[in-house]
Amino acid sequence: IRSTMFKHVAANQEILQKLANIAVELLPPLNFLGKFVVEKRGQNSGEFDIKNRTMAPLRQAAQAFAFKYQLSLRYSTGGRWIEIARHVENLRAIALLAQEAYDFLLRLRTMNGLKRGDSGRFIDPEKLTKMEKAQLVNVFDVVRMVQDALKKEFRLSPRRV
Repeated sequence: IRSTMFKHVAANQEILQKLANIAVELLPPLNFLGKFVVEKRGQNSGEFDIKNRTMAPLRQAAQAFAFKYQLSLRYSTGGRWIEIARHVENLRAIALLAQEAYDFLLRLRTMNGLKRGDSGRFIDPEKLTKMEKAQLVNVFDVVRMVQDALKKEFRLSPRRV
């Protein structure tokens, strides 16, 4: 079933572009002034959603590339990035960076969840160390590079503001 699904999705450019577009539309939670974009209201006011705003674009991008190149040996996001790095020469460098960034995000979310006693999904930037903040900014740069690679690879039109 899996190989049939991969074959059909890889052959359908419209589906591939939709998968890639999802990843491109999810912008990292950092504004042009270098400030974290946080929730303004509700239970998670003052925090950002690490799962939807940072991990999801990397997950979606890995899925889109895996479908395009029919790389179906790995099921996890990190595993997909490793497989992409091994099999797609022009994406090797970005895939290795994406895999490293995703691992950092998993660790940060896990540690945050352990401290808070929840899923760790929402991060309070005020409680991050300077090193964690700097690493996150680097991860956001990797997310943008992955999104640029998606735009190029899937010939996506530029986002309108």
